[in-house]
Order: sequence, then structure tokens, then C-alpha cells
Amino acid sequence: MVMSQSTSSLAHEKTLRVSMLYDLNLIDPYAQTGYLPRYLGFMAYDTLFSIDSKGNIAPQVADSWSLSPDKLVHTIKIRTGLKFHDGSPVTAADVAASVKRALQRNRFIHFASLVTSVDIVDDQTFSFTLSREFKILDYLANIHTPTFIMPKADAELPITQSISKVNGSGPFIFRHDLWKPGSRAIFDKNTAYSPRSEAPDFMSGGKHVNVDRVEWVYIADKRTAVSALKKGEIDWIVSVQPEYIADLKKSQGVEVAVFDDSGFDAVLRMNMTQPPFDNVKIRQAVMATVDQEEYLGLAIGDPEYYKVCASYLVCRSPWAVEMPGATLRKKDLPLARKLLKEGGYKGEKIVILDAQDIPSIHQYALITAQNLRSIGMNVEIRPTDQATLLTSRARRTPPTEGGWSIFHAASAGLTVDTIVKNHYLWMNPQRAFFGWPDNPEMEKLRIDFSFATDDKVAHEINRKFHELAWTYVPHIPIGNTFEASAYRTNIKGIIKSEVPTFWNLTKD
Repeated sequence: MVMSQSTSSLAHEKTLRVSMLYDLNLIDPYAQTGYLPRYLGFMAYDTLFSIDSKGNIAPQVADSWSLSPDKLVHTIKIRTGLKFHDGSPVTAADVAASVKRALQRNRFIHFASLVTSVDIVDDQTFSFTLSREFKILDYLANIHTPTFIMPKADAELPITQSISKVNGSGPFIFRHDLWKPGSRAIFDKNTAYSPRSEAPDFMSGGKHVNVDRVEWVYIADKRTAVSALKKGEIDWIVSVQPEYIADLKKSQGVEVAVFDDSGFDAVLRMNMTQPPFDNVKIRQAVMATVDQEEYLGLAIGDPEYYKVCASYLVCRSPWAVEMPGATLRKKDLPLARKLLKEGGYKGEKIVILDAQDIPSIHQYALITAQNLRSIGMNVEIRPTDQATLLTSRARRTPPTEGGWSIFHAASAGLTVDTIVKNHYLWMNPQRAFFGWPDNPEMEKLRIDFSFATDDKVAHEINRKFHELAWTYVPHIPIGNTFEASAYRTNIKGIIKSEVPTFWNLTKD
């Protein structure tokens, strides 16, 4: 592919060097549920819509849109003069195909069937028709379910086939020729990009790039990354591990901040397709071993950066319903052993995936292993890194044949603030998130919630769902955490968002 600008000739007078939490090993923004491919998506691709600081839908590639009187047909006109990185024009056919691809990913799959047709009106206009009223733009525009605009040929690839080259529409060009998995990923300023004219407002408005290059560097040793930031060798650590926060707060020329106060929701996820966790009694036994304060205190340390939250939704959500009694607040090992016996545990090996390059996830794995061994379970910790874990957890094979039993994860709070959006609560095993729970009653409640128009009805559905979840145990909440970032004080204007953004900031 020949890009529309000669990126090799750039002077790179202003290069922003950023330490990411783990390594970028995939470049398709829809290829997996890990965060880095999505972050790449925001850099290299523009989005159809975006969200402003008040949560309102705002146009990005879209110029205007309208809704038919019956609220079933959405007609969208796109901006003129937009180009992909290879210089080809962005047309309505590209955008329509991009919408179709977005609808195929897991977060949309339950509602994709509501879209009965996507039609091209002209080069700048397309429409899509729904079978019933549904606020689909809330999902197409959401920061966690963005619609990345890519060429029609890429968008029409099977969703199971990853894009191998990034020909984006966004403010940065991904330098595939300089990408070194395990080391770095480089993005150059797209000088042909046309920002919107509106003032920037959170993820909406004009995206103005004020640096020549952004370099994502992968530094496996977190202490080394901290030292590099203090010396000015890198400019920004997106996610600072808790044990280094106090030191960085005292460091000259360094600022520490939390950019996303909705936090992250930490979970323990079991493989419900394989013994012994296909047995609800065994899952309940594991839950009885959990004391969130133990996990959070050891893994995070400073209470400023964590919160005990005995809910299946992040506790800042108005839909969060916390479990009654001492569940998740105090472990009950006698109860755990009783449930283990009732479930007929036969000594099956429990394989815990352990992402050792992320200290908090690593600590969760160690605590879980210790707790399960204390009630008599046969536990094996399988060391790995986060990038590999994201691939390994897709395996449905038995743990003795390369599969897994447990992994730990943390999801951005706003992705898990309703029973519809929370991917750990999808209950159709053919479409569910890794772990593959199967509960038709809960799945029906989840879908009913998405179409509820009466607030009282929605809250009643939500309450019933939570009550069933407490017994079924689709996963085990570990609590809410708040991620600190650290950056050099000569970096100004970072957007306060869960997604690290590299436009509109400046480097003095």
C-alpha cells in the first residue's frame, strides 16, 4: 500500500513515547476484546459518531442524520472530502460496510438481527432499517463500542478474519513497516486528515494532532518503565502499577492522575463448559473463598485506588445491586468445603492463566490459587503474558489438553455498567464471552432489559437478573479499581478518558 504522504521523510521533532500496559500483537480493532487493538482503532480510524463530555451523541464522520417517523429508518449523510490513508475517498459504501462489520462483533451480536437492511442512497448517504424501535445509535457511538470507518474491502472481510494492513481514516497512520511486536508500535501524524470544525469536547469535535509521531513502547519490567519516565526517556505511562505511584508523585517533572473515575471492574472468570466449573455448586464454592479486601489490598494496596463492590455491575452504575450479607466481603471456607463436597468435586485439575506481566492480574491469580488449595482443590498456575492470555482464553478444550479453568481480568467501568453491556453477563453460550455461561432465563431478562421503556420495569428486570446471578455465578466480582497514569509535566491537554487519546494534547 502506498500512503498519501511520505512518512519516512518526517523530521519527528515531536515524538511522544508512551509505555502501554502490554504488547500490541493484533492490529484489527475488532479482532479481540483486549484494549490495545481498540486503542489503535481510535488512532488510525475515524468513527461514525462520538460522545461529548455530557454523554450526548455527536457526529464525527457523519455530517447529519435523521430518523423516520416510525423510528425504524436511520438515514446518515457523511462529510465530504474525507480520505483513507492511501488517498482513496471515504464513501457511503465504505461507511455502510463498516457499520455492518461493527454489528458483527460480540457487543452487538444480540442486536444485529434487528437491522433488516443497509442501503446506499448516494456516494455520501446511506440508511439502515430496523425491525423494531431500538436506540442503536447509543451503541454505534459509544466509546466502548465505536464504529471504526475502514475501506469497504476491509470491512467486508469475514469477522473471523483479521485485517492484516491498516488503511485507516483517522488522525494517525499506523507504520506497519516499523511495527515490532514485543517492542514497539509507531503512528505518524496524518497530515491529510481533516478535523471537524467544532471545538474539541471529550471524544467529539476536532481532532488536532500536535505531535509528529507517537511511539508505543512495550516495557515488560514496570520498574524500568518508571525509571525511564523519571529520566524523561518516555513521556507517559498509561497504566502505573500501584506500588510505584507514591514514588512518581514525588518525582520532579512527573504528574500522576486518574483519567477515568468510572474505574475498572476486576473479575474472576471460570470456564463453565468444562468440569468442575460446569457445576454451579463448585462455582458457588469458589465464590465462598473470596474476600474482595484481600484481593484488592494485596494487588492494589492504596485504598484510594480501589473500592469493595459486591455487585455484578461496577458500583458507580445506577443499576448496580450489591449482594446481601457478607458475600464477597468475608471468606467462608467451611461453606466452601461443604459446597465442594455437595458438588462432587473429583480432584479435577484447575488451570489458572497467570498474566505475569500485569502485576495486579498476577496477584489475583496467586490469591485464587492459594484460596482454592486451602479447600482441597488441585490447582496449577500456568504462567503467561497478557497478550497470550487474550488468545488462550478463547480455547474451549479441556484444561488437560491446553484449555483453561480460570482467568482474571479487569474491564473499564462504563463497559460493565448495565446487564446488557456487561459481556460477562451474556448467557447464550454460542455468543457469550469466554467462559461461556448458559442460562436462558437470565438471557431473556437481559434482552428484555434492553427494550424496556419504563424505568420501573427496567429496575425490576435488573433486580431479578442480579438475584439469579448470585446463585448461578457467571463470574465472581473482585471489586473496582482506579487506574493511575503518569506523564511528564511538559505534556498538556490529555483528554480525561478510559481510552488514551493522542490528539489535542501538546508536548512543550
